[in-house]
Amino acid sequence: MKTMLVKAMIWNGLAILAIGIPLNIPRANAQETAEAEAPSVGEESKELAKQATRQLQMGHVDDAIDLLESALEKDPGNTVALFLGGQAYSRKGVDVAATDRKAANEPLRRGAELMRKLVELKPELTEGEKEVLAISVYNEGCCFAIDGESDKALDRLEESIKLGFSDAKLLEADTDFESVRETERFKALLASLSNQPNNEDPEGDSEEDSEKAEK
Repeated sequence: MKTMLVKAMIWNGLAILAIGIPLNIPRANAQETAEAEAPSVGEESKELAKQATRQLQMGHVDDAIDLLESALEKDPGNTVALFLGGQAYSRKGVDVAATDRKAANEPLRRGAELMRKLVELKPELTEGEKEVLAISVYNEGCCFAIDGESDKALDRLEESIKLGFSDAKLLEADTDFESVRETERFKALLASLSNQPNNEDPEGDSEEDSEKAEK
């Protein structure tokens, strides 16, 4: 699994503009006024996601997850909450795996589920969203490998590579994939990463450079 650092989000569109009230309108009763002033479901969901961001920044992952689940319950289409949820559950999965690898499967799968929902609602992802999606799908592959579901594990691994996962060294060392490591398909996927320019070993120093270094 790959640990993702939770970064501060730039919040756009969360400010609520004050709307002027036209003059000479009938005075509403107390109930109508309260209903008019009550925040909409969408606004409540955005506020919960905003609170979750602060919790993530402080490292309070469980509190952030609770807030994000509440935000998504109010508005399942809150794309910010979906993205933050993908990050939060991935972070929780990594933390849990340190003491109980099997128990980490549940949060890791939930993180992947939220990122897939994000793609359904927002096909054009930002670079940051693409990275979290690729890692979430990779982690989902880890879960299937741990559970002995080899075909699904390799399917998710291949999908994550297509989505942009490119860390050959991580994959080569990841013990989660031990159950499929000797399969031809895994070897081919690993080779496809190793052959990418960013994964090739840099050329060693030339003899001339070595001599300069010694001097």
